[in-house]
Amino acid sequence: MSLHNPVNDPNRTLSLFACWGTNKDSNTSCNDPNTDSNATTTSENTAVEIIWSGESQNKHTGDAVAVAQYASSQISHFACKLSEKTSTFGYLNGAFIGIWTGEMVAKQTTVDLLEQVVSGLKTETQGSLQLSQVCDSNRTSEYTIGVAVAIPNSVADLTALAQVQSAVKTWSLGSCVVADPDSSITSKSTIDVHRQAVESPNTYRDLERRGDCRAIHVISGDTCATLAKECGISGADFTKYNPKSNLCSTLEVDQHVCCSSGTLPNYAPKPQADGVCFTRSVKTGDTCANIAEYYDLTVAKIESWNKKTWGWMGCNDPQPLSYMCLSTGDPPMPAPVANAVCGPQVPGTARPTNGTALANLNQCPLKTCCDKWGQCGYTDEFCTQINSTTNAPGTSKAGTNGCISNCGTKLVSSSPPASFKSVAYYEAFNTQRECLNMDVRSLQGFNYDVIHFAFANVTTDFKVDVSSLQNEFENFVAMDDNGFQRVLSFGGWSFSTDVDSYPIFRESVTDANRATFASNVAAFVTKWGLDGVDFDWEYPGAPDIPGITPGDPGDGGRYLSFLKTLKSKLPSGKTLSIAAPASYWYLKGFPIADIAKVVDYIIYMTYDLHGQWDWNNTVSDPGCPTGGCLRSHINLTETTQSLTLITKAGVPSNKVIV
Repeated sequence: MSLHNPVNDPNRTLSLFACWGTNKDSNTSCNDPNTDSNATTTSENTAVEIIWSGESQNKHTGDAVAVAQYASSQISHFACKLSEKTSTFGYLNGAFIGIWTGEMVAKQTTVDLLEQVVSGLKTETQGSLQLSQVCDSNRTSEYTIGVAVAIPNSVADLTALAQVQSAVKTWSLGSCVVADPDSSITSKSTIDVHRQAVESPNTYRDLERRGDCRAIHVISGDTCATLAKECGISGADFTKYNPKSNLCSTLEVDQHVCCSSGTLPNYAPKPQADGVCFTRSVKTGDTCANIAEYYDLTVAKIESWNKKTWGWMGCNDPQPLSYMCLSTGDPPMPAPVANAVCGPQVPGTARPTNGTALANLNQCPLKTCCDKWGQCGYTDEFCTQINSTTNAPGTSKAGTNGCISNCGTKLVSSSPPASFKSVAYYEAFNTQRECLNMDVRSLQGFNYDVIHFAFANVTTDFKVDVSSLQNEFENFVAMDDNGFQRVLSFGGWSFSTDVDSYPIFRESVTDANRATFASNVAAFVTKWGLDGVDFDWEYPGAPDIPGITPGDPGDGGRYLSFLKTLKSKLPSGKTLSIAAPASYWYLKGFPIADIAKVVDYIIYMTYDLHGQWDWNNTVSDPGCPTGGCLRSHINLTETTQSLTLITKAGVPSNKVIV
């Protein structure tokens, strides 16, 4: 998270990169084997200023304690290296934490301060915001440390995160958060600050010596006096080596100054040998002004070199962990994002050599939209592109997800079908229940073009079995002069997911068995004079059906091969159809565009879109972030969206029956 992009500013793009916290054990000591071998530590007992403000939110105090403990464990296990400044953020059930540790403060100090914070939260929660800081006018940011804990009024309240972010930004600039005497409580404690000491006073901030003078760069809070001390020279010598008259009043963070005689080196980067620009990863505390100072550039040059850089939102909206150009040259490949599933930021994606646009790399299944975060979807939030202020690739207006490929939500219409069909499923299994029964012969007189008899079973040796419904089935077959096509349907939810039957579909379509199964089905159709067959496998490759083993990603391809085989074996004039889910998650397991070339029509299951199974699911109901909404099992908006999904995937609309 950028320190300079306020999280509650709607005109900025909020990029959050998160990982699970760890609280492996009670060991909170920093024993990092990667610590600089030249570094030692010294300790000083230092005052800690503690500030409480806001109304107490005791209901989340336990979460605040837990998130502080997680942060302590995370730092002690993964961030103990002394020579790096760190800004760390955490969240748990409504409680936020933000931590700043300057690069010259040993991380053990942070762990110790967090222990104090935890103790204070347990015993004296006096407000919704607690700040513990070690800072003063004589400290630069590299010697500053602070912890901010905020407990919001509601889980979705970004004000608390903004407070934490603001505090960490203040500490990163070498300043203290100033308490409001009218609305805060201030107290004091002490802590042993472990400071890094190195063999040479100039080791840490020495840069590559490519010029005449030995140079260091300015840190937040530096003055000419602190810079002279860092150089290991007198104030008089510092002035002699840096004679600019107004230097001390115009110091900028990351500006270079000389520690010896000579001129400042030229730190402006050069393009890489392959023609790609000099590339730098954006850090959480970066600003273009500071980067320009560090590399002897201007903000205007940085802006001009990044007009075609992926994800470039401009110097006013820096995005942490993205790449930026600091020289002329071709834009770099964008930084990989661990959970990206589409676009150029999928981990391991190579730079294209055939002219393919970056946006068209790693396209989504079913030709769905890929948004700028590398996520696939088919609704407006994934498919709408509103240009950013920079118009750089991989960007969109702040507050939107943008779209980089297969954009738009327009239904793809084919020519109309030769004739429209009305199709009904007859639940033959209804005769096995005590009430709500319907004899198949009562269908006479209904105005349907096709009736699917649901469902035939398949035996473990891949034969058709209707023995449990034999009487109803024979009555159905006998209705050959009632004006509708008689189609036998296989599968359904129970057959596809029951423990004793779910493997049958998976095994029936394998190379070893598909010809046998197809021959048995075709022979059954011929024997009984049926008009067609339908398959309702729920669902090929599904990874998360409760109670059964996950499907194999190759199920969909094998299903297609089976349908092709069966089509070739069915007598002329017999229909072949399948049922397909109106869900991106499950439909992506079907090679649906290729299946559409084989079957006569597809029954699109735009029902059971919602139900009791949605309870406490925070992502299943649009506009219901708590997951506690009651929605109809049918929905016109979602049905229309799902029709866009299947037609964009390549299925002609004249083969879709809703």
